Amino acid sequence: MRCCICDDDETSLRTLEAMFIRVTDQDNWTTKIFSDADSLMAYLYKQRPEMLIMDIDLNGANGIELVNKIHKSHPGLPVIFISGYISFYSAVYEAEHMYFLTKPVNEEIFVKAIEKVRKQIDGILEKQLLVKNRDAITYVRYEDILYIETSGRKVRVYTTDCVLEAYMSIEDLRATLDSRFVHCHKSYLVNMDFVRTKYKNKFILKNGFEITIAHTRLAQTKAAYLAHLGESL
Repeated sequence: MRCCICDDDETSLRTLEAMFIRVTDQDNWTTKIFSDADSLMAYLYKQRPEMLIMDIDLNGANGIELVNKIHKSHPGLPVIFISGYISFYSAVYEAEHMYFLTKPVNEEIFVKAIEKVRKQIDGILEKQLLVKNRDAITYVRYEDILYIETSGRKVRVYTTDCVLEAYMSIEDLRATLDSRFVHCHKSYLVNMDFVRTKYKNKFILKNGFEITIAHTRLAQTKAAYLAHLGESL
């Protein structure tokens, strides 16, 4: 997992990175550091980290405004604000964040902030699908997935606002998803939250798309759908 740290003060940037490494030692975290807003935004255009530590005053750029922009493409990304100016204490509430730390950052308080974020991440990751391809690593919330289709060695993940492709096995994906998803056909995993109706041997989704239920999977699919309806009532 990755944490991005953005601070235009080189000494502070290196101190924060070293502190983060000490706190997360051997916990499968890596850091990516940035000393200006442009390089951070260019990175986030293609990648999504699991955590962002953001200075507020960035050589004319406003970290609070930047975080609001970042959350449009990376909703829910946990943010820790840092600043040498206590006057930003109220302004940080203009953007979604987990913690506000003042410089120089106290390591004991820093540890509390990181642990708070990590607890949230653990909860989020339990309800997200990791989709990896050559261009990006993307976390997709279960509630945003309509269905997943396999085509050769690829899978396509159809969400409420985009389609993601990756070289993955649909069986491996099924093992990571929860009970709202049913493997109704060798080529399809369907999120039953988006099913409008089951009619004979097909699902009709709320967007009108129809997905065939394989004859060999009719009984188990029907049972899974009825159980899901019972949970949803």
